[in-house]
Amino acid sequence: MTWEESFRFVAAVLTSIGGGVAIVFGFSSWLGKVWASRILSREKYELEKLRHEHEVRFSKLHLERAEAIKELAQCLQQLDDSLHSFLKDFQPVNEPDLEKKVSKSIELHNEFVAAYKKHRIFFSRETEELMHRLALCSRDTFIDIQTYPVSVDHVEFRMTPELLKNRDQCWQNARKAFQEDILKLKEALEDTFREILGIAPEAKKPSEKTSLGFWCKSGSPAQR
Repeated sequence: MTWEESFRFVAAVLTSIGGGVAIVFGFSSWLGKVWASRILSREKYELEKLRHEHEVRFSKLHLERAEAIKELAQCLQQLDDSLHSFLKDFQPVNEPDLEKKVSKSIELHNEFVAAYKKHRIFFSRETEELMHRLALCSRDTFIDIQTYPVSVDHVEFRMTPELLKNRDQCWQNARKAFQEDILKLKEALEDTFREILGIAPEAKKPSEKTSLGFWCKSGSPAQR
């Protein structure tokens, strides 16, 4: 074989090898793109699936919290109304007597406590603490007013008139606690509930209620 023939043979082999390398490289590049596309599609599907599951769980949780807030808010308002009803200075004759009002209020207090204990898992530690503090203040109110007989017509006060002054002081303490503690805790808790529900806060107007909310600045009885 001459040098010329040998050169042509080597050139042909190199050309053949080079073309194969090019084909293999091209195929590998195409295959890599196909697999990359499939992997990205699968990852996108999994992420979309996770997002949807998260939205479903979040929506369900929000709905459950809304139901819990609804029950708690109703119990809280009923308790607040009942406390105000027996703590107010003027007791209309067409309303139940004090003992019945206090007994009913204690029932509503227990209902609020039961509701907050049942639903506390849906709320933060801070919100749970608000509910707990409000329940304690409410409980202490009942302790104050039951230190002595509730009715001023009780036989003990006729036998020992000075006890009536002690009884009145306990009731004043209860009214003060209601005004300075319970109402403020109630407002803070309701603001927290509104924030959870996504209700935008409104500009607060100065309150006209003073001394347990029983009298307006004009001096006329406040409607409650």
